[in-house]
Amino acid sequence: MKQKPKKGTSKPEEQKKKSPLGGLGNNWIYLIFFGFIIAYTFFPSPAAESKEIGWSFLQDSLLAKREISKITVVNREFAEIYIKKDTAGITTSKETSNSLFSTVEIPKYRMTIGSVENFENKLQQAQSTLSSIDKIDIQYQNRTNWSETIS
Repeated sequence: MKQKPKKGTSKPEEQKKKSPLGGLGNNWIYLIFFGFIIAYTFFPSPAAESKEIGWSFLQDSLLAKREISKITVVNREFAEIYIKKDTAGITTSKETSNSLFSTVEIPKYRMTIGSVENFENKLQQAQSTLSSIDKIDIQYQNRTNWSETIS
């Protein structure tokens, strides 16, 4: 005669402990690392697609033709220059990065500044002949580069 199993016991397969991660064990570390690589691939840095310019190009070509929509000074080190949407001959500043999921506005130009005060003074002098409507306000941002922080 066969013995019936007791109610409290079950088959050996069912007695194994179930992992809280669904049986992944230590492989979750690799999944997170792979996720960071995918995110870095699909969401590249907008600064990588900006062209480096100098003060003379900014003053003679962009300010003189009133093609700038905004200037953002980042970490008191460099300025990102965005071009107006309707400027003829130059692509719009509303370009997005070539990544699949990104819709970030990308600056057309980038300029390394010596000091914020010097940059502000030069910009005010260059815009002294412009009307108040055409003058460009400077925005300031502090950003953290997480790839440098991690490494």
